[in-house]
Amino acid sequence: MELLQDIIDVPQVKIVIQLSDSQDQGLRERLTEDFVLTSEVYSHLKAILHMIKDMEGAGIFLEGNFGSGKSHFLIVMSLIFNYKEAWQALLIQEPELTQMYETLSQKAYLTVEISLVEYSSKRRLEEIVSKSIAEACFNYDPPLFNDTESLPERKTFFKRLRKRLRADGVSGVFLLIDELSEFLRSKPDSRSFNEDIRFIQYLGEKASSFPMWIVATLQESIEDKGQTTQEAFNKIKDRYPLRLFLTGTHIEQLISKRLIRIKKKKREIVPGLFSTLKASFPYLSVNEEQFISLYPIHPATVSFLDNLKSLFSQHRGVVDFIHFQLAGDPSRDIERMCQLPYDSLLTLDRIFDHFRVRIKERV
Repeated sequence: MELLQDIIDVPQVKIVIQLSDSQDQGLRERLTEDFVLTSEVYSHLKAILHMIKDMEGAGIFLEGNFGSGKSHFLIVMSLIFNYKEAWQALLIQEPELTQMYETLSQKAYLTVEISLVEYSSKRRLEEIVSKSIAEACFNYDPPLFNDTESLPERKTFFKRLRKRLRADGVSGVFLLIDELSEFLRSKPDSRSFNEDIRFIQYLGEKASSFPMWIVATLQESIEDKGQTTQEAFNKIKDRYPLRLFLTGTHIEQLISKRLIRIKKKKREIVPGLFSTLKASFPYLSVNEEQFISLYPIHPATVSFLDNLKSLFSQHRGVVDFIHFQLAGDPSRDIERMCQLPYDSLLTLDRIFDHFRVRIKERV
C-alpha cells in the first residue's frame, strides 16, 4: 500500500513570524508564498489597497489575538511596496488584484517598519517613530535630522519630511507599527502612556495631508489600554476610521491552500477514501469536494481545532499541529504521520497529546 508521503507534499512553514523577517532576503519569497489570502485577509488587504490607490491617508488598526497572523500581514504589505516581485504570489491566488498592482506599482512609497517588541517601554513612541522614519530616509540630503541634533518639533519634522517626499517624487508614507497594544500596556506610568496616546492621535491627524497610511497592530482594543479620557479615545477612533479584525478563521482554506498539497498524479485516489468513509458514516456532514480539500485531515479534527483556536494561539497553533503531525518533530517526540498508509487520517484524538504542555499550563 502507498504511504501518505506518496500522495501528499507537506511544504515547510515558518510558525513564528516577526516584522523584522522582511529584512531577510532569503525569507522574503517564502513569506509571500506562505501568505494565504483567505476571504477575511483578502477583504482587509483590498480595503487598505483601495485607500492607498485613492490617496486617502488614514490610520488603520489591525486587531487580532496572539498568533492570528498580524505580523505576517504587515510583512506582506511591506514587501509588495518594496519589491514588485512580491506581488506574484498574491496575483496567483487572486488575479483580480492585477489592476491594483498595475496602478500602485507605478508610484513610489516610503515604507517604514517598526516592531515595538525591539524597544523598551520607557522609550517615547514619538522618538521611536521619528527616528525610524529618519533612518528610512537615510539617503536624503540634507537628512531629516542627525544624531547630534535633538528631536525637532513635530511641525518642523513633518514639514521637512513633506519637502523631501515631494522632491524625490514619493507619493506617500506607509507606516507599519507592530505590537502597539503590548507596548502601551507596558508603559511605566500614566503620564508616559498618555503622551504616547496623544502622539498616536497626532499621527492620525497628519495622515490625510501627506498622505500617510498608518497600520498598527493590536492584540486588544486600544480602549482597554491604561487610563485616559473617553474624549481622547473618541479622537483616536475618528482618526483611525478603519478597524480590521483577524479572527484566524477559514482553517479549511489554510489547509488546502498552504499546509498540504495533493500530488497531481495521485489526486484520483482520494475520492475512493471518501466513498469508504461515507459508507461507514452516512451522516458525515462533509461532501466529497470538502473531504478532498482537507485530506488527510479528518473533518471532525478541523471542527475541533476551529473551536479550540483561543487555547492554541489562533491559527498559529493550528498550523503547528497540522504541519508537525504530518512532517514529524523528533525534538517533541512527534512521529511523522506521512510514513503511515495513505488511508490514515489525522484524527482529533491527537490534539490532546500535541497540546499537552499547553493544556497543563492553563489548568
